[in-house]
Amino acid sequence: MQVSIATLHGANNVGAFLQAYSLQTVVESLVGEGACHFLRFPSEGTGKSSKWQKVIYYLKQGQPKTVLFKYKSAKKYAQAMRLLHMDPVRFSPDNMYDAVIVGSDEVWNLGSKKFKHHPQFFAKNIQAKTILSYAPSVGNSSTQTLKTLGADFSEFHYLSVRDENAYAAVKEIDGRTPTRVCDPTILMESFSHLIQPISAKNYILVYSYGIPRHEIAAIKAYARKHKKTLISVGTYNGWCDKNIVVDPIEFLSWLNGADQVITSTFHGTVLSMRLHKPLAVYTSTSQKVKNILKQMGLENRIVSKENTLSAVLDKGIDYNAVETKFQEIREASLQYLRMALGLQEEQTDET
Repeated sequence: MQVSIATLHGANNVGAFLQAYSLQTVVESLVGEGACHFLRFPSEGTGKSSKWQKVIYYLKQGQPKTVLFKYKSAKKYAQAMRLLHMDPVRFSPDNMYDAVIVGSDEVWNLGSKKFKHHPQFFAKNIQAKTILSYAPSVGNSSTQTLKTLGADFSEFHYLSVRDENAYAAVKEIDGRTPTRVCDPTILMESFSHLIQPISAKNYILVYSYGIPRHEIAAIKAYARKHKKTLISVGTYNGWCDKNIVVDPIEFLSWLNGADQVITSTFHGTVLSMRLHKPLAVYTSTSQKVKNILKQMGLENRIVSKENTLSAVLDKGIDYNAVETKFQEIREASLQYLRMALGLQEEQTDET
């Protein structure tokens, strides 16, 4: 069996890359090495937001260092892409596929203008024996937004979702009850074989696309008090002591070497938990971040007026309990994947 994956693998983003790499790794462990490829669509792009528009935007904002950081990052990611097995033939609706997996990541976030919304993300114009979703997210798109923009899940043979927003949307729009599964970065058993030693010591890793301005002073004060260097890894934050350009695999090594982690992203949160890091999360609008913290019983890692950065990082985390929960959802997710790919019989209420 050959398995094809349709997902957002091309962005210069740690989470987008590692969810794709993780799903590829797990699928190949099930169906055989070299039996999994990513679909390549014609006219790949970011829709309305071109690279040049982004460059012009940052230059107008007086952020030339951000442009240089992103340029260097793009070169790193281009080299890392060799780890993803791309289909040698571009996608065509005339091609016949054995099995196509749609997801993970925000492939169903129709409200986003940051990427091209290929109809294949909703299983349209695909000829395949089996089409299944694995852990897609709708991001912050509401069910009403998805309805208005024509979301339709009817072509999927099997449906699974990553978070509560997607679960509610699929159930209301499609009528079927999707299976809840974990993100591929949780599904993958371990990242230890990818991690290399880091020479830097005594640092707090920052992974964020924007910390609230009023919180930055508190973060810097905390770092000074505890004699820690603030290092922004994988994203540019000019207020940090250092900004490090990495590819997504190198990111894991820097994350593993950090004394503490400050993030505002979903995958920054998940990967920190995977590596058992003391973690503080800034999130005001990201429901998917709140969902995963709630699922792991770690809502107290969110920084707020009542729950300050110092209070959060002074609290320990029972990672034995977290690992137990990870293992439970990992096993359930693998069972769904095996069943949907025809590698085990579908369970019924009678069995």
